[in-house]
Amino acid sequence: MRRERIDGQDFPDALKLDAARRMRRNPTAAERQAWALLRNRGILGLKFRRQHVLHGFIVDFYCAQLRLVLELDGPPHRRLDQFEYDDARSQRLRTSGYRVLRLRNEQVSHPGVG
Repeated sequence: MRRERIDGQDFPDALKLDAARRMRRNPTAAERQAWALLRNRGILGLKFRRQHVLHGFIVDFYCAQLRLVLELDGPPHRRLDQFEYDDARSQRLRTSGYRVLRLRNEQVSHPGVG
């Protein structure tokens, strides 16, 4: 018997879930700093999830209440091919009704920069 989700979406595949778990165990410095602020409803009482699988993508942080995806971009995201992929991915999430906010790691590490 196949379980069904309340929202009608497909369950994420096991490989994506395993990858998200590994990413949660080994966050970047910027992800650690951001999570220190976001966890336990630290920002405006909003609940965030980290390394969450959404529409087949692993997003850095997700707030279901606001349908907000927060992505932190380090040096690999500055390559043209990665930039184009990230842009297409953000567009796909936006067309699915999510707000996508992308920040450079430096903006998390040094809030006054950028």
